[in-house]
Amino acid sequence: MGSLHHYHRDGNYLACFWIGGQHQEAAGLTIGLDWKMGVAAKDWDSVAKKDKIEGVELELRKLEGSVEAIRKNLIYLKNREAEMREVSENTNARVAWFSLMSLGVCILVSVLQVAYLQLFFHKRKLI
Repeated sequence: MGSLHHYHRDGNYLACFWIGGQHQEAAGLTIGLDWKMGVAAKDWDSVAKKDKIEGVELELRKLEGSVEAIRKNLIYLKNREAEMREVSENTNARVAWFSLMSLGVCILVSVLQVAYLQLFFHKRKLI
C-alpha cells in the first residue's frame, strides 16, 4: 500500500459499486478499491499517443507531474504550518494573560482577607 496524501478539493465525489451476475451469497464477496488522484490518475498512454511521445520524454513528463504535485503539497503544508503556528502563538498569549489575571485575583483576595481579619480583630479588641 502506498503512502496516503491528504488533499482537500471541493466538489461532489461519486463512486459506484455493483455486483455483476446472479450472486445469491454476498457474505463471501470481496471488494477492491483503487482510488487514484493527481498524477497517478492521469492516463499516460493516451498522453503519449496524443502528443506522439515515447520513452524518456514520457518518463520526464511523468516526473514533471510528480514534481508539481510534490510542490503543491509542500506549499499546502507550509500554509498549514503557518496557520498552526499562529493558533499556537495566540493560545500561548491567552494562557499567559489568564495566568497573570489569576495571580492578580489571588493577590487581591489575599490583601482583602488580611484587611478583613485586621478589622475583625480590632473590633473584637483582640489586637
